[in-house]
Amino acid sequence: MYNQEDISAAHKNLPLPSYLRVTNLDNGRRLIVRVNDRGPFHGDRILDLSHGAASRLGIIGAGTAKVQVELIQPPRPANAEQLIAKHESRTIQLLATNDVRKAKQVASDVERRYGVPSRVVAMNQMYKLHLGPLEKPQAERLLSKLKGSGFGGAFFLN
Repeated sequence: MYNQEDISAAHKNLPLPSYLRVTNLDNGRRLIVRVNDRGPFHGDRILDLSHGAASRLGIIGAGTAKVQVELIQPPRPANAEQLIAKHESRTIQLLATNDVRKAKQVASDVERRYGVPSRVVAMNQMYKLHLGPLEKPQAERLLSKLKGSGFGGAFFLN
């Protein structure tokens, strides 16, 4: 929910959210704002600030000010590729059984037949066979094949 007293801004084409360092060139006040909306909505402005942000920058009386705007780009996390893959990949649960030998045998068969990574996950005396993570298109094709070859209960975990 929008709160006009939050420290936020609107911009026409920056990704949402983005962060900007905004400096009022008339008084030197500086503030980091979160771009969380599209705009600006008036004239040739480059940015619309929330009331809270405009107040802290000393822009309330005049309504507009000359500002310097700098995009703040946080450093890319060391595990960025892993995070991206996790959110763009799919894992299939092929079966759940109380027989660890069965789970391991099916895992071995599936790895050999389809060439995909598998792992047996133990949970409360149950053994779940997971395949992946796989890229989404590959996972969708594999799930379809698995369902057609006797694993009708297979499903995506994520």
